[in-house]
Amino acid sequence: ADVEIAPGRSAVAMDKSGDGDEEGRERGLAIHRFLQLLTDGVKYDPAFVRQQVCIELNLDEKNRAPAEWQTEAERLVKHPTFHNWFDATYYENAFNEIPVYYYSGNQLVHGVVDRLVVTADSCFLIDYKTHHNATVEKLETLASPYHEQLRLYKEGIKRLWPDNIVRAFLLFTACASAYEWQDKAQDRV
Repeated sequence: ADVEIAPGRSAVAMDKSGDGDEEGRERGLAIHRFLQLLTDGVKYDPAFVRQQVCIELNLDEKNRAPAEWQTEAERLVKHPTFHNWFDATYYENAFNEIPVYYYSGNQLVHGVVDRLVVTADSCFLIDYKTHHNATVEKLETLASPYHEQLRLYKEGIKRLWPDNIVRAFLLFTACASAYEWQDKAQDRV
């Protein structure tokens, strides 16, 4: 059986996150798409970006939520803490929505990394988490269900860039905070 990486996209994980409702799903899809458009290297007019996301996701552009979600995404891209991930002067390459496929034993492991930033000696894999209720105080608890997801992503990226240090992060959009996953088993080796 294949191993699909992405517990955050399953109904069970969404219910655990508190975002299992339709608005939570829409919020997640919209913020992911806003971040993709804002970081693909093209300078789009903000009104065009909002209109594009609303068309793609069949959202009412007059609704206040898409504008709020766009503002949340823009705040992350401009946030000084994350300039190494979103400002092209700080990295060699960056990829949005990069598919990862590899075999672990007889199992095909596959998923999609939200953002991968590559420098001369490091890879930063960033998985966006759009929990509307995320706070800095709750990061450890919110991150806990995603440790296996990050481990599998990290293993796949390490196969592509074996000489680079690979660091895995969850970027919680609501509170503009990142959680770095540390592989405790690897640290003990």
